[in-house]
Amino acid sequence: MTFTIRTSTSQDQEAILALWAQCLSYQSSIEHVHPRQPLEVGHGPLSARLEQTWADPGHECIFIADEGRRTTGFALVTLASSPCDGRIETIYVDARHRRRGVGRALIAAAVRWLRERGAGDVCVEVIVSDQGAEGFCRQVGLRPVLVTYIASLTPEDRSMETPPPDVIVVAGAPGTGKTTVCEALAERLASPYLDLGRLRSMHLDRTWQRMSAADEAVAFENLVAMVRNYCRHDFRPVLVSDLTENRLEDILLDLTDLDVRIVTLVLDDPALHKRRVLDETRDSGYRDWEAALAWNQRTQQRALLAGEHRLNATRLSVDEIVDQILSHVA
Repeated sequence: MTFTIRTSTSQDQEAILALWAQCLSYQSSIEHVHPRQPLEVGHGPLSARLEQTWADPGHECIFIADEGRRTTGFALVTLASSPCDGRIETIYVDARHRRRGVGRALIAAAVRWLRERGAGDVCVEVIVSDQGAEGFCRQVGLRPVLVTYIASLTPEDRSMETPPPDVIVVAGAPGTGKTTVCEALAERLASPYLDLGRLRSMHLDRTWQRMSAADEAVAFENLVAMVRNYCRHDFRPVLVSDLTENRLEDILLDLTDLDVRIVTLVLDDPALHKRRVLDETRDSGYRDWEAALAWNQRTQQRALLAGEHRLNATRLSVDEIVDQILSHVA
């Protein structure tokens, strides 16, 4: 079925509100930092926002897409002063009617409306985790320029007022995802990341065939010294991974003057764990899956160390693991 794009009127209020509620519900499901709450259709701020737009047609406009008797999408466009001359405040297409050109047609109508009023540029806000919306914006010619960082200020969230720990150790048996998680944490926090295995590789064979207790001790001493130096220069938190089981207690003893938190990853699916250890794409020469599974089992059975949190990572994505780690150490 073909669609048409037209300027909305107050007669379209119910249809637009229904779509807008869908939009906000979807956004609240992916926007974990500052979720937008779905609003009851026909009431509250959404209705007031529509009435405001229709009362000022020279400054704002809402375009809608009709397919037969059904309204399948809308775009709210407004003249602005910053950061662009024009702003597409909201654009949404019913999920059942996407990939038919509706969104692109709504964008085109909004752009024409802005051009007619002298706007020199246009901007759209997109939730970072909404990859579909980001891809769509790139397809229609929009490019990312500014990024807005948001933090919750609810009474129960004091993360911005609490200093970070000095050190976060991500522990666990080989194959539990320590390296991948630490790399994601380092990117999220812009923090230094020290991997004991990589320090060992400076003087050891990465096939793990020439590892002695003395060689490992040198690498661990270097790691502790580097952690202290980063903290002395106020790089916090320092991220540490790939410690052997006994080194978890050692790092707590060697850094008693620092705030050290340990998050230990475990897996409850032995078959999955074995596949991960044997995966040739892993950046490690370690392939002893039986030892890795035994290590993972011991980790789940032993008592927690001071400042340690155990996290089952079996069914979590990397982002979900990072979110849980940051929530725990806050």
